Amino acid sequence: MKRCADVCGDKYTFPSLLKVCARELAVRDGWVVHGVIVRCGVEGDVFVGSSLVDFYGKCREIECARKVFDEMSVRNEVSYTAMIVGYANVGDFEMAVSLFEEMPCRNVASWNAVINVFVRVGDLGGARKLFDLMPEKNVVSFTTMIDAYAKSGDMASARFLFEQSTSKDVVLWSALISGYTQNGQANEAVKLFTDLRAQNVRPDEYIIVSLMSACSQIGNLELAKWVDSYISQSSLDLRRPHVVAALVDMHAKCGNMEKATMLFKKMPKRDLISYCSMIQGLSIHGCGPQAVALFYSMLSEGIIPDDVAFTVILSACSHAGLVEEGGALQLINTLTKSRTPGSSSRNVTLLETLSERYYT
Repeated sequence: MKRCADVCGDKYTFPSLLKVCARELAVRDGWVVHGVIVRCGVEGDVFVGSSLVDFYGKCREIECARKVFDEMSVRNEVSYTAMIVGYANVGDFEMAVSLFEEMPCRNVASWNAVINVFVRVGDLGGARKLFDLMPEKNVVSFTTMIDAYAKSGDMASARFLFEQSTSKDVVLWSALISGYTQNGQANEAVKLFTDLRAQNVRPDEYIIVSLMSACSQIGNLELAKWVDSYISQSSLDLRRPHVVAALVDMHAKCGNMEKATMLFKKMPKRDLISYCSMIQGLSIHGCGPQAVALFYSMLSEGIIPDDVAFTVILSACSHAGLVEEGGALQLINTLTKSRTPGSSSRNVTLLETLSERYYT
């Protein structure tokens, strides 16, 4: 960046540099670029000015962004949208909406930015009203609304908008498939994946992970084998932690404990989620003692169980019969000591039930 300070770029060079600074959140480097822009006398260019607003907004330097915005002699839709996104980025949603209302001319990106503001504050009704008012919509518009509806559990509205979209990219498909999976509608997720393949859309890793999660919910071993075969023939990077964790979970929940164990042991770093997947899989498929043993291994690695982990291990205890009374007492003591202050009342009740069973 020091070399940048010694030369003069143009209205095409500086926006590219600022884009890199914004991506890396390199505020100091961006300041250097801004200084060179002023020295070179191109700060009045609308393209350069908009890039500065975008840079400061993404780096959460909102006052600097507004100063540049106010000093611009000419502003366009890009300038306004960058400022709106900047306000949204720091949580000033009121100013974001206010600036949108001031815009003399709006484009699709500015509409999408404000719809996202309404989504982030949880006002889906307001977001939908703006969406319906849009003179022109693109795939980002539909994806934003579909994702919002899915996260709120309204899969009917999400599916309706999905069908309305004339342009469906992989991100749009992913939003709906993920929504079905997250809302416990695994069969719908699998059906939609079949439709995706029929449309010759190449699934990304997020869709594949959602598909694996759907298989875990269904517990269908044959389907899991098909997914595993499909993944092995794809270009998916199986070294990525969240992908391996999803594979472990799928095979464990579907009863292929041999494959799940192999993948689990190969993981360079096992976390709470992967341990819970294995413990739950062992418990579901009649391997309660092994599930309890794995819980102890998890503790020995210094991994502290959260509320979800307690639910899983307590369920494993229930299925296992706890092998022997001495082992039961030891486990209860371990659970009691490692229980976090925020443990749910349901888990506390389960723990008390186990204690009564073996201490009385």
